Amino acid sequence: MEQLFYREHFATARRTQAETSEFRSKNNVTVRGRAVPTPILQLYEANLPECVAEAAACALKHGPLTALQSQCWPVALRGRDLLAISHNRAQANEQAYLVPAIVRAVHQPSTGNGLVTLILVPTLEVAEKIQRLVADLEMYTGVRSVCLCSGDWKERQLKILKKASYGMWIATPSRLLSFLKEGKVKISGCTLLVLDEADRMLAMGFEKTLRSIAAVVRPDRQTLVLANSASREVGDLADFLLRDHVQVTIGYSKLAENERVEQTVIVCEKPRKLDRLVTLFEDILKKKDDKVIVFVETRSNVEKTVFELQLRGWSVTGIHGAKTRDERRRAMDAFKSGLSSILVVTDVAAQQVDVGCVRYVVHYDRPANAGRLREPRELRVALRQIGSGVRLSCSRRCPSRERARLLPARRRPGG
Repeated sequence: MEQLFYREHFATARRTQAETSEFRSKNNVTVRGRAVPTPILQLYEANLPECVAEAAACALKHGPLTALQSQCWPVALRGRDLLAISHNRAQANEQAYLVPAIVRAVHQPSTGNGLVTLILVPTLEVAEKIQRLVADLEMYTGVRSVCLCSGDWKERQLKILKKASYGMWIATPSRLLSFLKEGKVKISGCTLLVLDEADRMLAMGFEKTLRSIAAVVRPDRQTLVLANSASREVGDLADFLLRDHVQVTIGYSKLAENERVEQTVIVCEKPRKLDRLVTLFEDILKKKDDKVIVFVETRSNVEKTVFELQLRGWSVTGIHGAKTRDERRRAMDAFKSGLSSILVVTDVAAQQVDVGCVRYVVHYDRPANAGRLREPRELRVALRQIGSGVRLSCSRRCPSRERARLLPARRRPGG
């Protein structure tokens, strides 16, 4: 199986170690690993196939490469395994792998169902964003993609797979594993495995699922793992999946970001909880762009809370597992656009929500783990990306012994 799709340009080869170090220092790029390739500074240095080069120039709008592209493309095009950690949210992860993935699909003849590249992502929204990017380049490259994600009908996705051959599959872990267990699809022909937003998928509890999927892919594959934060869990997964890999880090890790999140417990009688919540909204939702996510325990609590807040004149929407895909999308569009400043959601439904930058988070129902204010699995990553914010928990009055465990959870920024 061909793994090398990169021939170093003479301009890259002539770049001195001092020039390379200066570029990395200026762009906050750190690298680890054996024989790390020299970064490319111009698109022509990538020596891409003509059709891909034209597509890449269009995608870049003929602008400069990002630091992520400059350092990660040579690694990926050489067929090396890669762990890329980008603390700079302005540089989307797909910048690191999409062009190398398309190059592989163009060079490598597809077999069976056509699968060459498998991209695992945390949510349907992320998958659709990547699919749109691939579709924009299809007229140049001929590479097509398909989404296999939770939140859409299984039968519809299987029908799409049967109608045509797709070189790139974009999937959520749970949906793909479900298809694999049912014997509906095979991924043994995949030669490039990409985990986009791996830290987020781990926070959603997909570690075993990711390992199970990787075990079915051919062992001589190339694997790229991309994350927005460095953690022990990401490191452990990388050690399991990658061989002789290069690690590229963009930007600096915000140490102890959780310490920059202010946590406050509000204790009140149950009949007064809604009044206290409304008072809280009056305090924190002062600017047009201010938004808050409210976590409740059950689907019925989502509906009840949304209804009661709407009666009081608040722009609020809700999401839970029983909502249809279109209902969830409309709710998220309203929240992201600012039509709704409040999103009420269950912890389970949060696994399918791309919350973006939200400063305020409220646990309206007391967290199951009273020892500390936990972030829901999905939200924990979003908060780390923001770096600062306020998390509050509304709790009914409880026995003094239990309250003594709750109240120490109060934490101030930098405290």
